[in-house]
Parts: sequence; C-alpha cells; structure tokens
Amino acid sequence: MTKRMTAQQRKALPLLNDARDMLKGPYPCLVVSDNGTELTSNAMLKWQEERKVDWHYIAQGKPMQNGLVENFNRRMREECLNEHLFLSLRHACRTIAAWRADYNHHRPHLSLDGLTPREYHQRSREDQTLNSAN
Repeated sequence: MTKRMTAQQRKALPLLNDARDMLKGPYPCLVVSDNGTELTSNAMLKWQEERKVDWHYIAQGKPMQNGLVENFNRRMREECLNEHLFLSLRHACRTIAAWRADYNHHRPHLSLDGLTPREYHQRSREDQTLNSAN
C-alpha cells in the first residue's frame, strides 16, 4: 500500500536538496531527526536510499537526543521567527537569510571559545599552517 505524501512532506524534499546546494558539497552521511510525518514518508525514504544517506530517528519524546538541532531551532524561533511579522515569502526569506548570515559569520559562539565562526575558521587555518611548519 502506497502512502500519500502530505503537504509538509512535499515541502520537505526540496528543502533537503536546497540544503545540499547551500553547502555546495556532498550529501551528509547521516541525518538525525525526530519521527515527524514530514520525515517518515516513502518519498523521504526513497530520497535517502537514492543518495545513500543513513537516517537515525531519535526516540519519541527525547529531543535531548538531538540537542544541537533543538538548541538551534530554539534560537531561530526566539531570535528571528518570533520577532518578525513576515509580509510575504520574499520578506521571510530575506529576513531569515540575514539572521542566518549573522548567526554563521558574525556572532560569537560559546562552543567556539567565544569566537565567531569566521574567527574560529581563520584560527584553525593558522593552527594548521603552524602545525605543518613544525
């Protein structure tokens, strides 16, 4: 019996392809997600199998098993989505892109010793140069 895709499921597939295009690299080896209907359809299973992507579903009611994503989702919701009234899809895309650029390039992260991702990346390059010289 073939399961019909919901509107959420149809929306999720292009988002995964867009995510890959944004990364400009190969698909991930593993995706960790909850058991939401948008990520459990036959279409999603087909996408995963065609691209040889492993999939791990966290236990129901255990969001702490995917803590990094849950933390990111909370920040995005509190700092961006709850703070803006989007007037159109274009407005939403621009606002979210600006927030994402700030989050990824300009904001210090505790997990990076208080550095911005850009500073951390630069420091990592300098460390690699130093290590290769020794």
